[in-house]
Amino acid sequence: MTGDHRVLADELKAANERFELLATVTRDAIREWNLEENTIWWNDRFAELFGYPSKETTSATDAWYDRIHPNDQDRVWKSCQAALEDQKASWTESYSMRRADGTYVQVHDQAVIQFQEAKAIRLVASLVILPTQANAEKSEIPLLRTLVDGSADLMSILELDGVNSYLNQAGMELLGFDTKEQVLKFPISQLHTPEDFEFVRTKVIPIVLEKGRWEGQMNVRHLKSGEVFPVYNNSIRIDDPVTGEPCAVGAVMRDLRPELAARKALTESTELFRNITTASSAALWITDENQAITYVNQRWIDWTGAPLVQHLGSGWLHFVLEEDRSNAAQLFLADFQARRYHESQFRIQHLNGPVRWVVCTGNPQYGPNGEFSGYIGAILDVTERVRAEQELRASEARFRDLIDNAPLPIAVYTGPELTIQVANEALLTAWGRDESVLGKTYRQALPELENLPYFQIAEEVFATGKAVQNDEGRADFVVDGQVHTAYFNYSYKALHNAEGDVYGVINTAVDITKQVVTRKQLEEVEVSLRGAIELAQLGTWELDPQTWTLSYSDRIRDWFGYSSNSVRLATLDQATNAIIEEDRERIVASLLRATAPGSDGIYEEEYTVKNQKNGQERILHAQAKAFFNENGEAYLLRGTAQDITARKKIEWELAWQIQERTEELQAINEELNATNEELSEANLRLQQSNENLQQFAYAASHDLQEPLRKIQSFGSLLQTHYAQNLSDGGLDLLQRSRAAAERMSLLVRDLLTYSRLTTQPGEYTSVNLSALVKDVLSDLELAIQEKEARITIDPLPRVLGNARQLTQLLHNLLSNGIKFHQPGDAPIIHVSSHVASVDEIYAIAELSTLRTYICLEVQDSGIGFDEKYLDRIFNMFQRLHGRERYPGTGVGLALCRKVVENHQGYITAKSQPGHGATFQVYLPGLSPESN
Repeated sequence: MTGDHRVLADELKAANERFELLATVTRDAIREWNLEENTIWWNDRFAELFGYPSKETTSATDAWYDRIHPNDQDRVWKSCQAALEDQKASWTESYSMRRADGTYVQVHDQAVIQFQEAKAIRLVASLVILPTQANAEKSEIPLLRTLVDGSADLMSILELDGVNSYLNQAGMELLGFDTKEQVLKFPISQLHTPEDFEFVRTKVIPIVLEKGRWEGQMNVRHLKSGEVFPVYNNSIRIDDPVTGEPCAVGAVMRDLRPELAARKALTESTELFRNITTASSAALWITDENQAITYVNQRWIDWTGAPLVQHLGSGWLHFVLEEDRSNAAQLFLADFQARRYHESQFRIQHLNGPVRWVVCTGNPQYGPNGEFSGYIGAILDVTERVRAEQELRASEARFRDLIDNAPLPIAVYTGPELTIQVANEALLTAWGRDESVLGKTYRQALPELENLPYFQIAEEVFATGKAVQNDEGRADFVVDGQVHTAYFNYSYKALHNAEGDVYGVINTAVDITKQVVTRKQLEEVEVSLRGAIELAQLGTWELDPQTWTLSYSDRIRDWFGYSSNSVRLATLDQATNAIIEEDRERIVASLLRATAPGSDGIYEEEYTVKNQKNGQERILHAQAKAFFNENGEAYLLRGTAQDITARKKIEWELAWQIQERTEELQAINEELNATNEELSEANLRLQQSNENLQQFAYAASHDLQEPLRKIQSFGSLLQTHYAQNLSDGGLDLLQRSRAAAERMSLLVRDLLTYSRLTTQPGEYTSVNLSALVKDVLSDLELAIQEKEARITIDPLPRVLGNARQLTQLLHNLLSNGIKFHQPGDAPIIHVSSHVASVDEIYAIAELSTLRTYICLEVQDSGIGFDEKYLDRIFNMFQRLHGRERYPGTGVGLALCRKVVENHQGYITAKSQPGHGATFQVYLPGLSPESN
């Protein structure tokens, strides 16, 4: 076989291999339609995408036409036949195609058509499943196949007498020999035509014998069939190893028929390869074992606008968008080094600027001996899919943002179980839930609605797809353990997917709780008003200022002596004819004034009416309110009237009695003036008494403290110097005496303090409670450290008070919190305040409803007390616990109450045994400007 023939065969083989490889690696389904035999062949990718048998070859009708959706069959078939009849080089259509499982997918079919002598003989097409907006179908590229076909050559030894002494099996088959004996019997002259044998005898053999070799094309004849066909002969001279003389001719012959046919096929295959790569919607690529790109098809070149040479090696990376380049290169390198399937997504840019999104896939390739030879892959344009996904995500984000920020409650439930996928803040607030309900079913999230119709309505909407809308639905939600009733105008509507199937339910609602409650309250008020009107014996009436039509209630009709409950009057005089003459003009003027544009619309008058039937006179008190339209014109005057005849008579009687009483009071006032002078003298004497009491309290405390100090000093001296001379009983008596003296001293001090609070109210100014608490904590620092107390203080306001007295108050309350703690536990005390509400002030009789108050709260974690002793604990010398465990004089809380009383406030407490106590002190607040 000569070198040229081998190159030609290799090119033909490579072309076939490329076709097979591309049909395997491409992400498209490849269809080859033999129009002469009307058969279709599919590649492996078709089996992966559509689920039909691999490399199926069937009739065109079964393999392709019958699998097109019935709605598309006629259109697609006519379009294809028109392309064949018009001898078009290519054909493109999009339609729905059935998978093996019966489902349909949208495909894009792009084909090239081959013609021979103006007749279509072959159609090769690629099918791509079009990506949907939600997601694009992914598939794996099948492993590349490397087909290695061997070719057998004729090998022979020709003796110089013209007979072959050896012919291999390939040669025997090539020339038509059945046995080796036949080979030895037939001279080569019978294997050629006379003309061809003459060429062998006179040209080939002499040159071989002379020059040692000959190669070239010649013809041979098949022994059985007589067929003459070309071969490529490569002959050498065989010399006798002993004599060195020629003894035979060795030949290797290659049947040129496949090679000549291959030349023709090569041309057709090259054209076919070019057509497939052009028709494919994917860009195809090949690398060598060193990761260098060795081939890209025209699609990639079109996408980038650069010639093939600029993509070879690593040049392709220059067309990847700079933001994606590093990541794309790293992913490809990692997969290449690991010899694994590669898939990545990045953006590429055309030299003229357009950018497109692509998905790159590839698989490693191996030679017949398992050696790695590189990668073959495909790149699919997914720009539309990515844009659709981006638009979908943006749309979803906008939709979620719209739902989340919508003032109306909105939820989305999916699946037959109605799983909560979306619930905006308005809905969660209405439910009394948080985002933890997302992912739960409707029933799981709101079990309290089980006996209401909402679950059944939502399930029915999901099952039937029919929307449901109702008004004023009631729902009882459990919020923080409490049942909260709400009312909604609500709707449930089905959500459909692209196929039209229901996949969820959207629930929207309008919270009308306030409107319903208000309406019910108005209905109750209306009932109450009707009752009040009847109870008050009121009459009602309405006047239309534009037509002067009056409508009366039965009571007014009886007062006026009318026979019907509605009278249409032509003039205002007719409307007022029941009013006595001396009042009529005033009443008419008042009605006109109340209904005049720009007036306040208020009508209130007293007048006398005379019954038209019996002549009885009544004094009426009438009130009304005018209603105006957008033009400022009165369209209604609605009011009431009350018979005040009896009241007027009483008023007249009272006026006469008041006159008498006034004269009596003048005399009494003269007596009171004399009494006031006596009271002034008594107040002066009381002030002197208080001063004397204060002096007495000081003298008493001073006179009592001096002997007490001496008793304490003598006791200390006795214990220090003579304790060893005393018996145990004597020592116990001494210690008791000292303790009693200490208690007596403390009691005297507390009594002195109480006395001063009684007789010296002090000056009242703006006092900063936070500063006072800070000073008290400083005084109690040793006790706090000893008991390891934890005290927290909220920001406290200013109040109107006496700083010294309020310091005493805070000192006593905090000392109690430290002292009365639970055994073994560190005291915990919290001080806070708030502005007392109107309800709080009204609930405490000691507080004035005309003032504002600050409620100061001191909460401790101590032993607490039974609230039945609440009044007792604020009295002098009252104790709820033994002195041995909790020392004290029983005066501290009495001092607190006295301070609060001096400030015209109120003190109380809340407690339970073992659960601490909270003391509440109400003190007068400052004005907003002072604070």
